[in-house]
Amino acid sequence: MHQGQNRIWRDCHLRSPGCTSRHRARYRNLGHLAPRSKHNNPGSTGSFNKPRDGETIVNNNGTIRILASQEWTRRNFLRLAAMAGGAAALSVNGVSAALAGTDLSAHAKTAAGNAKLGDSLFIYSWAGYANPAVLEGFSTGAGPRVQVATFDSVEAAIAKLEISGSADHDIVVLGDAYVKQTVERKLIQPLDHTKIPNLENLRGDFRDPPFDPGNRYTVMKNFGTIGILYNHTVIKDEIKSWDDFFRAAALPDVSGRVSVLNDQPSVFGLVFWREGKDYNTGDVTRLEQARDVLLKELVPHLKAFDANPVQGMLNGDYVLGQGYLGSCRHIFEQDPDSYTWVYPTPQCVIWSDHYAVPTGSKNVAAAHAFINYMLDPDVAAEEVAFIGYDTGVKGVVEKLPASLIRKDMIVFPDGVAQRLVFQQVEGSNPSRRVEIFNEIKAAASRG
Repeated sequence: MHQGQNRIWRDCHLRSPGCTSRHRARYRNLGHLAPRSKHNNPGSTGSFNKPRDGETIVNNNGTIRILASQEWTRRNFLRLAAMAGGAAALSVNGVSAALAGTDLSAHAKTAAGNAKLGDSLFIYSWAGYANPAVLEGFSTGAGPRVQVATFDSVEAAIAKLEISGSADHDIVVLGDAYVKQTVERKLIQPLDHTKIPNLENLRGDFRDPPFDPGNRYTVMKNFGTIGILYNHTVIKDEIKSWDDFFRAAALPDVSGRVSVLNDQPSVFGLVFWREGKDYNTGDVTRLEQARDVLLKELVPHLKAFDANPVQGMLNGDYVLGQGYLGSCRHIFEQDPDSYTWVYPTPQCVIWSDHYAVPTGSKNVAAAHAFINYMLDPDVAAEEVAFIGYDTGVKGVVEKLPASLIRKDMIVFPDGVAQRLVFQQVEGSNPSRRVEIFNEIKAAASRG
């Protein structure tokens, strides 16, 4: 395990500037409750296109169906191949869905124990944020039919939990930003740790997060960061920093072929991370200064606000993009020779997602069994290999096959964690941020 990984909470806590509490938060665009996924590609002209919510259903007989509006990318093909053929059918660069012959259904039986789990388990999460083979393994081994309804902003998910009384779902995936408020609103319930013995498999640095001491309400699902992806056959000068990103965007062969995330904190981050200043500032003057920089140095060169730049890169729409490392990693499965991924200096963000059980869950037993199942190192390795984000489960890195492409985009290299900062909602003036972000998007849409 890398030294930087061991210190991940501590280092990022110490590096988070201007924070007055231990509650560090990843939040998305607070002004957009309509869905937008950080995992699906909304299209090369996707500045304002909104994919619809989707649903993946895994029956206990292995039948899987998906209801979603999705771009036909290679990653979606792999996802659907796994659904069509089960665990043995999925192969990514020679890595089967059952790594080293793992019997996922057997792990599910062990995780469930003697508990009576009912017929269905309803999960509310991001689109494409689970390995279908892992879901199928739980359904086959433990019994409940797994149904995954998807959201594209946590704000929308929380609003739905409030409207429905949190009774429609048994598990919800929450960003670290939202744990505190969902607890305060009594939307999630305390976990019964006696039903999650595999919690001991979670690495110590994730066992006591600042936003949920003692993991009373949540358990780590995945964590990651944001970085830069670029086509080095077009951009010849090496990119190392956010300042380099802005300079490259203005190059004649690059201008008009640049994408950034459709996510206001990440777009403001381009300026604040470059400066190495307080990324979580709510100071209106500084926010407006950042707006002016973005309107001058980014918008004239921007092609799209895109949750996932990979497809746009592959079809030539983009040669420079801001993206989530797990999504961007998949480009190296398709073209390992033309692209470079960068953990940019001097700063960037760390985010984390967590399993929680809604207060109105109708199958609390199955929810606990599923979380326990996901904390099994063999199961976690399956999940990591598919979605490309670390889980914080001990022993997973050692189980990943040597043939897996770009492990350095799954496990942070030494030195990266120390320069990552958490987002926080408190004091960041989110309403003004959203207004400015909408100004930037409007300017970009006018070309």
